[in-house]
Amino acid sequence: MCVLGVVVAGLSGCAISLEPTSAKAGGMQSVAAAGVLSGQDVMFLTMLVAHNTQSIEMSGYADTNTTTVAVRDIAREIVSVQQKQNAQALALLSRNGASTTPPKSMSGMQQYLVDIATTFTLSHNEGTDFDKYFVQDMIISHKGAINLAENVGVTSTRAEVASLGQQVLATATQQQSALEQLRAR
Repeated sequence: MCVLGVVVAGLSGCAISLEPTSAKAGGMQSVAAAGVLSGQDVMFLTMLVAHNTQSIEMSGYADTNTTTVAVRDIAREIVSVQQKQNAQALALLSRNGASTTPPKSMSGMQQYLVDIATTFTLSHNEGTDFDKYFVQDMIISHKGAINLAENVGVTSTRAEVASLGQQVLATATQQQSALEQLRAR
């Protein structure tokens, strides 16, 4: 059984350490060496869950903080798509023996997440101010998801991981385009 953490809430401004280990006596063995998932696959799946969880949290504020139907609709779409992606990623981790317990350190996540001040700003603004910050921050967030999928996800040699990476790339690109259109209004 491998021990690996997956962050599922409150990640803003944190860092992640991806050092999966085996519970075997005698020390540390990587998940890839154990023949389950490569370290790159585990990193992608773990970071995807962390990234999506933050986006889901940020999108949740739209239900109460916006009066713009288009903003509320894209936020709900983001939540729906990213919850499904998280379920797939967590299932892959679990099915391949990786634990989904949150890690103690989040080193390396900054390029895929927005900072804690951003989520605070979203939670404390309403109306057109919320809309402006939400669209701006979701564009940044989606750039992080696209970067993650391009650099890690789609390059996997595991078909189910590469497929999820391609799905993330396609949906994040489509949603980013919709957000860019909202910003142009």
